[in-house]
Amino acid sequence: QRPSIDRLYQRRCARMLVWWVMGAVGLTTLPILIDIIGMIAGRRFRRLVSRWQRPFLLTNVCGLCAVAYYLFWKSVLPYSYRTGPLSAVGAVIHVIFISLTWVNAVSAYAACVLLNPSAPSPASDPFRQATAFPSHYCSTCEAHVECFDHHCPFTGGCVGGRNYRVFFLFVLHAWLGMCDACLLSYPPFRDCVLQQIDSPAMGWARIPPPDEAACLEMSARSLLFIPAISLAVMLGCLGALHGLLLINGLTTFELGRCCKRRGLAAALDLLLVRLRPEGGDKWALIWGCPSSKTSWMTRARVLLVPSWTEVCAGFGEERSTKSGAVRQAV
Repeated sequence: QRPSIDRLYQRRCARMLVWWVMGAVGLTTLPILIDIIGMIAGRRFRRLVSRWQRPFLLTNVCGLCAVAYYLFWKSVLPYSYRTGPLSAVGAVIHVIFISLTWVNAVSAYAACVLLNPSAPSPASDPFRQATAFPSHYCSTCEAHVECFDHHCPFTGGCVGGRNYRVFFLFVLHAWLGMCDACLLSYPPFRDCVLQQIDSPAMGWARIPPPDEAACLEMSARSLLFIPAISLAVMLGCLGALHGLLLINGLTTFELGRCCKRRGLAAALDLLLVRLRPEGGDKWALIWGCPSSKTSWMTRARVLLVPSWTEVCAGFGEERSTKSGAVRQAV
């Protein structure tokens, strides 16, 4: 007869499983709910939310990334190395890869939040010369945005010509980081959670973990695979959508208009890359110059080097905006 501690451990894992799922789903829907409430409540609520939304989102995303990076070093990587599926060389590769994606994702998100997409740009800017995307007035931000793409509730503002590159880089590197997190967090989830389910009615029999001490040490952290796979799927779908938009030379705002006019036929044309064959060069928003004039070294630098220039520019704009508000108040 198996000791009762195993049954208690299984029940605790089941309860934690439910809470992790609810938390992962709730955190991803919270910005959307706030944006919907702002659309219903009116301008006064939107102005109130806009004062703290961006700092709140930036603090939370940076905090969650820091916690995830700590758990990677504290639990996930030691378990995979201790139980055998990960060698020393593989551990070094994972450390380099997750560190690179973490730095790039955090810096790109900070730049996307801090950069003001409604600020006027000079006529010599590359994206104004290489693209033919329309400007649009966003009623939520109450600002006119050049090369308007969409209003993003997860950044608390609009995404346009000035910050589309860092937005895309954030989605790309966050997705790559979540894929690596799924790869490393699945072994403890499989050994310490899935294989511990004992249900004869469903044909499941408990399999002892390869290292019971490691599973007890992991405790609830063995469920990290659930938020990792949830975020990986969400970011993957978002990245696939924007990849198709880049190939079609179309903005998210224009896609919404096409779907209103044509329905599902517009989505099919988007998948078949025939929605807008004469569309603008949207890749120029990412490379900083027309795609025909962009070398592979420039593309690699944009995709791999953190966007510290945009972050510093965003901090400068934030400070100038606050100083201007103080002068007006005085």
